[in-house]
Amino acid sequence: MLHEAVCRCLSKMMENCGELLTPIQSNLSYAVSGSNSALDVFSIEKQMNALKVDIQQMTELATRTEGDPERYEIELKKMFDQLVILRGKLDFAKSQASQSDSVNAEVARIMDILKQTDMSFTEFDDVTVRRLIECIQVCGNQKIIVTLKGGYQAEEELRSKEVA
Repeated sequence: MLHEAVCRCLSKMMENCGELLTPIQSNLSYAVSGSNSALDVFSIEKQMNALKVDIQQMTELATRTEGDPERYEIELKKMFDQLVILRGKLDFAKSQASQSDSVNAEVARIMDILKQTDMSFTEFDDVTVRRLIECIQVCGNQKIIVTLKGGYQAEEELRSKEVA
């Protein structure tokens, strides 16, 4: 029952292959070059996305408050300043990561192979699961939460095997 749920969850995640290929590409770049720049790009992009969500939430709070709006403005300014710093770091990390043509060509070749590979998980494979999945949480309400090594999460219901 758990194996089937993990396979269904991985298959759903692979339907959104574009999102998942970003951390894979970063890890490939690191594996091929030995440089942390590619991993830095992924990490900084993840931080920027989280910060953008925080800014959106803070903006919504600021519009709904009847209190002192200046406090929200101060916090939003800090967040925007942090976003500017992260953009600078991202530009630098991208320039560092793109310096080697041979590394970029090898990563592009491997990524093309991955994009053309059937990523449906119809059968549980322990090696693949260990390589892709960081954590599987079994929740009390008949569901699991699968976290990939890149930080992506998905939920899947546990289904009982039907007896014929």
